[in-house]
Amino acid sequence: MIARLIRLAETLGVNSLPVVGLVAGDWSWSTALGVYWFENLIAAALVALRLVLHQRWRAALREQLPKEVKSPGQFFVVTLAFNVAHGLFLGMVLLLVLKSAPDVAALEQAFFVLLVMQGLAFGFDLWTLDQWPLERVTERAGHLLGRVVLVHLSIIAGMIAFAIFDEAWTFFAVFAGLKGLSDVAQFLPRGRTVSA
Repeated sequence: MIARLIRLAETLGVNSLPVVGLVAGDWSWSTALGVYWFENLIAAALVALRLVLHQRWRAALREQLPKEVKSPGQFFVVTLAFNVAHGLFLGMVLLLVLKSAPDVAALEQAFFVLLVMQGLAFGFDLWTLDQWPLERVTERAGHLLGRVVLVHLSIIAGMIAFAIFDEAWTFFAVFAGLKGLSDVAQFLPRGRTVSA
């Protein structure tokens, strides 16, 4: 129960940071979108680290990753490649289409805040990571991969909204809305099938 509350607090914190920056910090839309990019990058590194540590700690139990699950190194390379591509595409959209560069000082501050929030959640996970079932670790990795794909689709949907309304905020609203819903959805109850 406490683990779910900490994950919920982390999720609400990282998703509210760009909104707070827009409202209270006078951030531009491009700065807020850059913060989301950093969040994905940090999350990918921490999920890969969870996979590595879990694999090492559970090796004594002879519990191995299923064949359909990539090794931690492969996972990180795939998510890093997607994040680099996402960063390049987002940079082109922000600079060439929206004509708005992010505020580097604000991004540095946000990066530190994200690192602290996600690092605290990671530190809490370390206390019990050796007891996690393999399904829980791979589910976390799968959620992140799904979110990376959602981010790419959100950028496309945001571009369509921007093309229709010719307002930069529509790009951000679509992106933030879809990503936020995806992150909160992980806390909804799921039906589990029970085999007879």
